[in-house]
Parts: sequence; structure tokens; C-alpha cells
Amino acid sequence: MVDPSGELLADAAERAEMLVVELRSRIVDEVRAGRLDTHACLADRRPELYGALTEPREKPARR
Repeated sequence: MVDPSGELLADAAERAEMLVVELRSRIVDEVRAGRLDTHACLADRRPELYGALTEPREKPARR
């Protein structure tokens, strides 16, 4: 489990496991208020390079 800033808070084993983790309310409050940039990676997006991924698809003909 990671917090809104990406910090690892807990790591589960490969088998089924329940995690109970306490989030720091200060970080959650800052994210909700927009004071903490948790999506900085989006600034480096290059949608012009996505090509066919961004083109609308034609719907298949119904049979």
C-alpha cells in the first residue's frame, strides 16, 4: 500500500493477506486541498506521440 505521495507504507506477501495501515492525515489533507502534486508524472506526457491510441475506433458492423 502506498500513500498519496507514493511512499510505500506496507507490503503484502505473495499469499492472500490483510493489511491494516494508518495514513498520515496531513498528507491526505494536502492532496485533497491540491497543495501536494501527486501527479507530477503527467507533466511529462507526450500525447502527440500516442498515435493510433488516440484515434477514435470504428464500431464493428453488427451481424
